[in-house]
Amino acid sequence: MKLSNTEVNYSKRETEVFRHLSKKRLTTTEITNKLYAKKEQPLYARQSVLMALVSLRKKIDKNREPFVLKKTKRSGPYPLQFWLEDR
Repeated sequence: MKLSNTEVNYSKRETEVFRHLSKKRLTTTEITNKLYAKKEQPLYARQSVLMALVSLRKKIDKNREPFVLKKTKRSGPYPLQFWLEDR
């Protein structure tokens, strides 16, 4: 799956995060670990990735991409899970 810049442009962070998404459910912790595999994680890395995922989800919907970014409901102390699905 590939992002297209039609109506709203994607940021560099959103594009980096998107590269690590798949149809398999991944937690925000797993995505963060993949994103920062070769470099040191900043202090609030997981929260930064979560905010990128939230804005990416909105932009994917706004740009009417051929796929959607799904997420699980909040469940206390457990990290959210994100995955891609075809529209």
